[in-house]
Amino acid sequence: MARRTVTLRILSRLLALAILPTSALAQAAHILPLQLGAPVVGKPFSGTRTLDYEPAQNSSDPVPYHAEEKQFRDSAGRTRSEFTYPGRLPTIDILDFVAHLHYHWVVGDSVATRSPFPEVAPSTREPAKLDADAPVVEGLPTRYSHSVTGKDKIEKSIESWYSPDLQLAMITIINQPGVGKTTYRFVHVSHAEPDASLFRVPEGIAIEDIHKSAPPAPANQETSSPAKLAPDKPPLPHAIEDDNYLEALARFHAAVPRWLPLNSSYHRHSDIRLIDIYGKESSATVDDWHKGQLERDEERASGWSSTVVWGTEQYWSTHEGISPMHLADLPDLTPRPGPVERRIRIYAQGYVEMKQLKIEGTNLRCSGKYAGAELCFNAATGFPVSAALDGELVVYEQWGEFNGANYPTRLALYRNHRLQMEATTTVTPLNDASDALFQPIPGVTPISNSIPVSREDGHRVLWWGQIGGSDYGEALVRVYVDESGLVRRAELLDVDDISLGPKAISAAKSTVYMPAEKDGKRVPFETTFQTSNWSRNDPIRVAATSLQSQGTD
Repeated sequence: MARRTVTLRILSRLLALAILPTSALAQAAHILPLQLGAPVVGKPFSGTRTLDYEPAQNSSDPVPYHAEEKQFRDSAGRTRSEFTYPGRLPTIDILDFVAHLHYHWVVGDSVATRSPFPEVAPSTREPAKLDADAPVVEGLPTRYSHSVTGKDKIEKSIESWYSPDLQLAMITIINQPGVGKTTYRFVHVSHAEPDASLFRVPEGIAIEDIHKSAPPAPANQETSSPAKLAPDKPPLPHAIEDDNYLEALARFHAAVPRWLPLNSSYHRHSDIRLIDIYGKESSATVDDWHKGQLERDEERASGWSSTVVWGTEQYWSTHEGISPMHLADLPDLTPRPGPVERRIRIYAQGYVEMKQLKIEGTNLRCSGKYAGAELCFNAATGFPVSAALDGELVVYEQWGEFNGANYPTRLALYRNHRLQMEATTTVTPLNDASDALFQPIPGVTPISNSIPVSREDGHRVLWWGQIGGSDYGEALVRVYVDESGLVRRAELLDVDDISLGPKAISAAKSTVYMPAEKDGKRVPFETTFQTSNWSRNDPIRVAATSLQSQGTD
């Protein structure tokens, strides 16, 4: 039986990078600048800064653009930035204001560059007092400012929402008539102390000094990291008494981290029911065990099995069959609907007044629809009940709690009113007898953890077919490739929408692979082609195509 050779975790990382090619002009014009200046001490945080460019009509730069930066700052003022641009591998920058050193590397590289920078005195500014009605962004009061340049006509306008507490511009909107609008925005902000390891170059990556001799590090460099602060237990969401959507969302974000706590050991088990476009039902189970830096993932479904063991420096994986498409969606659906809330933030103009609804006896507070997105909360608990995005609906029916983190214990995924997946999840603590779970898989060759995106086979794609940006959804296609690398036959395995099926088949047939070889001879092989496509009107997720390979035994 053929062996699928891309793990779900690797596939999810690949999806994040697989975005339609963007012009070199757009890449040069739209960047997330590395934030320099005086270090901010005693104000740790982490969050994601997004860049979204919307071209004006007849703009000389007509290509919409989206980029992201994950940003971290510890109590000593050190910063880490992880930049992700379309068509490029992520880059990492660490500014160590204690050692006065700047580290830079590209994900997948084996060498990081190091360069010194002058000592900069920490910022001593005290947060300015704001009015009680100051606009709130990510739960933080902000100071709004607006400036315009141009004499006879407006050449550029800049709007800013600045947080005196974090000393960051939470939102900046730059509008240039005739060119377009660029929006910088911080989302998913946390005030917890980031892990100290984020501000060091990982083991296995060599350090190369840009200058011939780097300045000596302070003698107390290794011990100068601030003691990791124990964050206060986040408050649970509570009854929504007002109609301020952003306030309700901020309370929910404070109570529900994106993932379960990494400092805890747990076993998460999910029972899943899958229904394909033709109404065929199947079931699957997903288990993951987590303990420190060790992790084990298992998936079981009809015609599919997968086991992956992640160690500190290596991982072991074995797969057989073809994974049901929506298994890969499960981690993205829990525990909160990020793409939905982000689109609402972009299209909503400032304050969002929630609508009051009552469905089957339950009082709801809903954001209202913004560009095809809507998020509804249970008014009594403050937890989301449903999240809608372009005809796709996620329904959260129950919520559970584990070690201070909340997660949905039952959810259902609908596409155009058709149930595609429903899952129930439980999380339990691990006992001491769990160490055997994290042992290497016998007979499986380990793979280095230092490269986050890798393939275990040699079926490289030379050219892949595209799908128009007006379509939405995902499709999984089995392709039969001849000895020359051309696709001779394609079979639709799963698809979100009937209208997407023929286009996915056409895109799969136009894909060209590197010919496979066995014993020095070119041989035919089978693989799977997956396309993930979102509307061009969505500023969060642009049209993207990704591939997952399946090699021969």
